[in-house]
Amino acid sequence: MLTVVSQGCATPSLAEPHCSQVTRAVLSSDTKGDPVTSEAVSSAATTISLLNRFGGVSPCSNLMSKFALADVERVRSANPKRNFAITTFSGETRLSTYIFKSFQSKQLGM
Repeated sequence: MLTVVSQGCATPSLAEPHCSQVTRAVLSSDTKGDPVTSEAVSSAATTISLLNRFGGVSPCSNLMSKFALADVERVRSANPKRNFAITTFSGETRLSTYIFKSFQSKQLGM
């Protein structure tokens, strides 16, 4: 299993902080074109509260997603450089994408 922990991004404000709620993480072979993708086998959300210096509070969700190594390998194999992307979403809105390079996979023994 590959476990990915995605954290919501906080945006500061005077009234109260705003935090993106992470609801989904997806592996993909590329960020362009028609990539091979894989959904998490399981995921669990946790919520923390962010507090700004003026006393404003906002809930912020984190997501722990688990991907089967067979799915990770299938996605990596579809990319000529054996890189893959981890993209986080809030509903249907894409929040961020992290490119996982092949040398990082080697460091993890993948």
